[in-house]
Amino acid sequence: MSTNLQQNGFEDPVWFNALTLSERAALMRLSQFPKETAGENLNRATRLLQRWRSQRPFSIEDHFVARLESDRLDEDRFLQLLSAPVDVIHRTSTVRPAWLVELETAFHEFSHASPETAERQPDQQPEASQDFLIARARRRVAAGIREIQKKYLTLPFDPDKVDLLFIPSLSQELSKVTGRVMVLELNVARLSGLLNGDTPQERFNHFLQRIR
Repeated sequence: MSTNLQQNGFEDPVWFNALTLSERAALMRLSQFPKETAGENLNRATRLLQRWRSQRPFSIEDHFVARLESDRLDEDRFLQLLSAPVDVIHRTSTVRPAWLVELETAFHEFSHASPETAERQPDQQPEASQDFLIARARRRVAAGIREIQKKYLTLPFDPDKVDLLFIPSLSQELSKVTGRVMVLELNVARLSGLLNGDTPQERFNHFLQRIR
């Protein structure tokens, strides 16, 4: 992982770009987002609003209104959400997204883990132990299974290995999500001259070392 992430990366407003509409609406109810009345932000927000309304089924008026109402929004408040810059949302928000807190906690645990704690257990699959987020999720599954074992004498699965059943499909889904980002970051690092090595393979290996 990068040094910036270790130091203060989780306080970076850029994380708030990942907020869902529901999360933004909830934050707006708890905070005071300034309303843009002019400028590029409003123009961009208006274009985004039109794009939303042009998509099926939101091109049908009732569907669009129902979607906004599901997050306790109307069109004016929706436009206010779209026009608020991410740094403003970050600065005025009184709470942090639960998923961001979870990520920061997971990274903190990983970066402060002792070699003994981080060492792979004999029965672990390599692909499950190499990523600390997957390893953390496996521990949560194991904790949940232990709670189930307290209620039932027998289980229709092996409690010590059932989490491994999810690894193949999870790896596929993660590859879909991260593949494009990895290619983009690799190309940015290449163009910025940040990769060391005389061959493409050496430069790729250096890239992998940088992001760990």
